[in-house]
Amino acid sequence: MLLVILAEQPAEPSRLRGIWFSPSEAAKRYALSPATRTKGVSQLSRAGLIVINKIAVSDDPFDLRRTRNAYRIQMERFNEPARWDEPLKPV
Repeated sequence: MLLVILAEQPAEPSRLRGIWFSPSEAAKRYALSPATRTKGVSQLSRAGLIVINKIAVSDDPFDLRRTRNAYRIQMERFNEPARWDEPLKPV
């Protein structure tokens, strides 16, 4: 998922509110199942490598009923030591 989000970044990340694409686009472009996408995003978020923002589907500021998750990479985290809070499971 990290590579997918990196590949989807626009040329000017300063304008970026976050990356969003539908599950059908993820499957079509990257052959990702919904479970793989969900697990990958969850792990990246827990590791502090991405921030998940809720953005409104509509441009109407009063229509807050429909939102979607938008993902933004925390590039500064790549200069820090890795951390992972989950215990490793034996294979």
